[in-house]
Amino acid sequence: MKRGALVLLCDERLYAALSARLQAHHCACTMLRVRASAEPSTVVADWLCTRAGKQARIVVNLCSISSDISVALNTDLKRRNVAYLDAPLTGNLQDGKQGKLTVIVSGAAAAFALAKPALEVIGKRVFYMGKKPGAAQVMQQINSSLASTLLAVACEIYVTGIKAGLTAKAMAQIFSNGSGRNEASAEIVPQQVVTRRFNHGKRIADAYKELTLMNQEADRRGVTMWVGGKTRQLYGLAAQLGKPQDDITRLVTHYEKWAKVKVQAAVQVSRNKRAIDS
Repeated sequence: MKRGALVLLCDERLYAALSARLQAHHCACTMLRVRASAEPSTVVADWLCTRAGKQARIVVNLCSISSDISVALNTDLKRRNVAYLDAPLTGNLQDGKQGKLTVIVSGAAAAFALAKPALEVIGKRVFYMGKKPGAAQVMQQINSSLASTLLAVACEIYVTGIKAGLTAKAMAQIFSNGSGRNEASAEIVPQQVVTRRFNHGKRIADAYKELTLMNQEADRRGVTMWVGGKTRQLYGLAAQLGKPQDDITRLVTHYEKWAKVKVQAAVQVSRNKRAIDS
């Protein structure tokens, strides 16, 4: 494919990491930075009006947007004889640097075949959801909203357990070997909360945006998000009480303040030394 024919729209947080990977693998594509306050559709429309933009043949959107905007963007680009692919990403900044993101794609099969080599540089796993515009966006929103909801529940459960006199270590062991196992309960909380690292790599603002998009999608399809709606409100509250840019694992700190406990390694104090039960 000629240089400039493949255009990738990328969130500004991942722009540098993904650009570096694509350049290192000599991928002939153009990366467009999408700032937090900008809409991908506006960014690509402005680019196509430039001299360089006239070379575009395939536009790949790596950002998360609503499925109805995807459909409209696909229609607009089709009138310009430009193919459109949704390719939202799942993973954090560290995954982006290491090429370990998950890429979920939908759009014309022929365009996907041409863009796939570049997407495989970005992600460790690339899933094709079919030709329907917006399908990949819905799948990404479902996946990310479920993960954020499970983390919220795990925070509640761990805080309740600590308040009841259990240890984080004991709870993690049971979750890792029982029916309550999921990534949040068995890995994220023990690795990021108990250690007080709070460096999972996803922001409170990201979770809130994805849950908002998911709730809007459900509303359009006549599905009531009882749990998803409450979880969205929870992350919105966390963004106000803390900072939108806070790591998602800091959600637990608000529960801790309300319960007056901390989810951390138990500390046992003797006469001569302090032993930490990790």
